[in-house]
Amino acid sequence: MRNCASGAYACHCRICQKSTGQPSEIGVPVQAGDLRFVQGALRRYTSSAHGQRALCGACGSRLAWQASDPQNDWLSSVTVSSLDDLAPVRVDCHIFAGQELPWVAQIADARRYGEEDGEALLARWYGERWGRLGWCGVDLASPCIVDCDLRGLSAGPRDAQRAC
Repeated sequence: MRNCASGAYACHCRICQKSTGQPSEIGVPVQAGDLRFVQGALRRYTSSAHGQRALCGACGSRLAWQASDPQNDWLSSVTVSSLDDLAPVRVDCHIFAGQELPWVAQIADARRYGEEDGEALLARWYGERWGRLGWCGVDLASPCIVDCDLRGLSAGPRDAQRAC
């Protein structure tokens, strides 16, 4: 990909929320005709009358949005996390801002944990979640009525694995 613009956008439309599993998609516009995939198989699906999403055929990662109409190819974009170098990318606008989830602004104020904090974070989550509810969302004081088997998953500190 050549000529990738550094000004990215955060799209808060419901289609982007659902297709990413996130509150928004961050896209980086590409100049018309410059989006080419040179390795691996892609899967595509039409997400609206306006465009289609391109996914990695091997892992399913979202890679791009391309306009359905070739005359609108100038609207094409790549997902920011599919780029090798994210440092120069800056989000300079929000689109479909009326559909932004009300709690998104609070993310900037949330506690931050580094990789070195992993065990402490897992211990905190374990205390909060296992202290009252099991991972299947059922009060542990009552019989588990949800068929869930978490054996083998690291649900909390390494020695605190438990299944319903």
